[in-house]
Amino acid sequence: MDTKTKTKMKPVKMFMAGLLAALLNSSPGWCHGVMGTVDEIKAYCVTAMYDDGEPMSYAKVEVMAPETALPFQSGRTDRNGNFVVNTDTPGSWNVVVSDGMGHRLTLNFSVLPQEAAAIPPGNNTRDTAKETASELPGQDRHWKVISGLSVIFGLWGLFFAWKARQKPIRGNGPNE
Repeated sequence: MDTKTKTKMKPVKMFMAGLLAALLNSSPGWCHGVMGTVDEIKAYCVTAMYDDGEPMSYAKVEVMAPETALPFQSGRTDRNGNFVVNTDTPGSWNVVVSDGMGHRLTLNFSVLPQEAAAIPPGNNTRDTAKETASELPGQDRHWKVISGLSVIFGLWGLFFAWKARQKPIRGNGPNE
């Protein structure tokens, strides 16, 4: 063998070395995913509009629960000036809507004790949404990662088995 072939890495070995380095230096693939449901609930819808009837679109909203110093909920109205609040305690609630241009709307509403539990027991659609999602979302992701790596290594194994198949040996005879 000449020195060129000894010192020069073959492209397949370079790829495998790069793949091994990437796998060893990468962070684990156990990142979190997201899940969601759409529930039909009894809630309070705050509608904010200007005196000419135009909605206060995308205005800042802050909802204060009874006897608390921190906001219960904050966000922005939708393009129609609506904001939904799902209350959890009875008492007097305070909503402040501000459009950032000097207009400010303050609303107070009372929640009775029987209205505080906004999700009625028989009206929750969350159970049907769980049927379509996996029971253990983290486990599902782990199996996907393991399956993907298995496919990759399986294909590489097939590739190397094909490359290493027996070829007729030439040049080893006594006359050559």
